[in-house]
Amino acid sequence: MHISTLKTIEYNNFYHNYIRTLGEVSLLPELKDRKDSIVEIMNSITEFDYGYSYAEGKWTVKQLLLHIVDTERVFQYRAFTFAREEGAMLKGFEQDVYVGNSEASMRTKESLIKEFIAVRDSTLNLFEFLPENAFENSGQVEGVAMSVKAAGFIICGHQKHHENILKDRYLPFMNV
Repeated sequence: MHISTLKTIEYNNFYHNYIRTLGEVSLLPELKDRKDSIVEIMNSITEFDYGYSYAEGKWTVKQLLLHIVDTERVFQYRAFTFAREEGAMLKGFEQDVYVGNSEASMRTKESLIKEFIAVRDSTLNLFEFLPENAFENSGQVEGVAMSVKAAGFIICGHQKHHENILKDRYLPFMNV
């Protein structure tokens, strides 16, 4: 499934920047590459620096990684629901509420990486074994259409967006 087959009517314009950041990619290889990329970055950060935030009111590395995991779970559910043709009209989610209730600060580096890997492996299994025609199925999120295919690419683009933030605003100030 190549990104060039994705049409802008398959997702809310809010996600356009996530999609655009990916360039010319195919879904399954990109999900695998993004997995390797974030795990490499997260392994390079010390346990101490997982508590780092680049500014007052901004998320710590722990919160950021758990946000990526939470968001992937939400979009994975959307893709699954739409793929099974439930015709669902799903609600959005408030990321700051999720982060605020995550208790990320109580987690270890290893537990966060382990959870990310488990969720990504689940996402890979979902998309790998969907029937080809299921990628075109769609539902609605907050009243706007979203296809199964779009949900997969949004997972990748959202993660890459946060990888870029890590590289620009966090890593330069750490002992990596």
